[in-house]
Amino acid sequence: MAYLMGIDVGTTGTKTILIEETGKIASSNVQEYPLHTPRPNWAEQNPEDWWKATVESVNKALSDSKIKAEDVKGIGLSGQMQADIMNLEMATLNITEGAAFGAAILAGVGTGGYDSVEETCDDLILTTSRTKPIRENVKVYHEYYEIYRSLYPALTQNFDRIGELITG
Repeated sequence: MAYLMGIDVGTTGTKTILIEETGKIASSNVQEYPLHTPRPNWAEQNPEDWWKATVESVNKALSDSKIKAEDVKGIGLSGQMQADIMNLEMATLNITEGAAFGAAILAGVGTGGYDSVEETCDDLILTTSRTKPIRENVKVYHEYYEIYRSLYPALTQNFDRIGELITG
């Protein structure tokens, strides 16, 4: 049997689910990490925590279900900040595995297991509410992106040099 994996990197943890192509959840795991608030209206996270939680939740979801990695046909990724970064409305679903489930559906469409995202969503999930992007956040992400775009060409050579230093 083929499975689809959905990974949601959230505010306080990473959730990984494995679903059958019928939409039935075969396995789910959450690995939590801290959200640091060093001052009012300020939040920080360590990307190393995201990576560690992702690796651990994937491994645990696979080992708990005894599903082999080679039986995973596709992997989809999701994160809440995407609404603001992409300036798109996010839907809250009738299932607790919402974002990870959606990521798994995208993996299924991408690998040909489903015909379309729309049809699959209509068949498998219900939307209970919608969240619009926060305009102020969209503006900030856009400004950061413009800075990134201006810096990237100059930094690319340094990224390559750092990579060479790390890999030896």
